[in-house]
Amino acid sequence: MTLLAPFHGTVPPASELPAGTAAMPDDLRLRPATVFAWHLAIIALLALAGTIVVVAALSFHREYLFGLRHLFDLDRENNVPTMASTMGLLAAAALLAVVARDERRRASPLRHHWTALAMGFVLLALDEGASLHELFNGPVRGVLHEPGFAAAWVLVGGGGAILVGLAFLPFLLRIRPETARLFILAGVIFLGGAIGLEAIGSEILEHWPRMSYPFQIEAIIEETLEMVGIACFVLALLRELQWRGISLTIRFG
Repeated sequence: MTLLAPFHGTVPPASELPAGTAAMPDDLRLRPATVFAWHLAIIALLALAGTIVVVAALSFHREYLFGLRHLFDLDRENNVPTMASTMGLLAAAALLAVVARDERRRASPLRHHWTALAMGFVLLALDEGASLHELFNGPVRGVLHEPGFAAAWVLVGGGGAILVGLAFLPFLLRIRPETARLFILAGVIFLGGAIGLEAIGSEILEHWPRMSYPFQIEAIIEETLEMVGIACFVLALLRELQWRGISLTIRFG
């Protein structure tokens, strides 16, 4: 069984372990730089696979491609890229929960902020997996009398992001500067893809069909930016835990 276990302090070198005790391999420890590098590598592979299936469909008329089109199309839901984003958001939520627990141990006044962030990322993961934000499209189109507004939900999402950002601004000013900078960078990248490029994609659909290179290129960049934003946020949390003296290891037993 694999267990992701947080602990305080560092693992002693093999020379300091009792006789007959096997040292835990270093690669079982979740080092921030290593996790980030692997995360980016997975994102690059998903972006490449998404590009390949789109080129196969548009240039070579291979719509199905042995089922790979649905599995790796970045413009579709319920597939490998969606699962990767959902898992990344859940990983961020779990790491936020670890920080929140450490804040409660310290009786920190910011413990509720970290807990709220953990719960918020669980909701983001649910939204990513079930596309709940799409439910806002109908009501917003009705209010604006714009039935052709493809990404109407971005108005609600953008407004919500601004409100959350303003509400957490004092929190960002009180946490460690490096963590705050990485949080902001991650947020800009993620929202730039999820909201900014989504709005651009809606404009593209007014002039080009969904299955066209202009829109598909936009979709690939959009989803890639979202995943990179999540990776940056996870990196920030891993560095925060490292600074707190909390290591994460994968134990087998």
